[in-house]
Amino acid sequence: MTDTGSIASLGHFIRGSKRHLPPFRIVYNRRRGTVPLHVKDGRGTIVGSFTRWRYAFACLEELHRRAGLQPPYNSVARRRFEEDIWDRIRKHPHSKALAHINDGL
Repeated sequence: MTDTGSIASLGHFIRGSKRHLPPFRIVYNRRRGTVPLHVKDGRGTIVGSFTRWRYAFACLEELHRRAGLQPPYNSVARRRFEEDIWDRIRKHPHSKALAHINDGL
């Protein structure tokens, strides 16, 4: 696949056709029975829902590309996601959120 073909194919990850505002982030969805990863924009709108980290990160990269921003670093995005999980655990101590840090997301 060519480079432009691979970028165009990532567009199907993004929910809706409206313009999403930065900053974009990956957050943990603590509801049971649903997908554990949400990509949200600056307004808190869910842009995409994913079960695997690489798909959520691909969506995050595509959002940054569409907004004309520098592409995100995987380690920085992963660290922000982990900080979101630790914040959730402080608020909800019996949450199963900790299981999603190292399960190969």
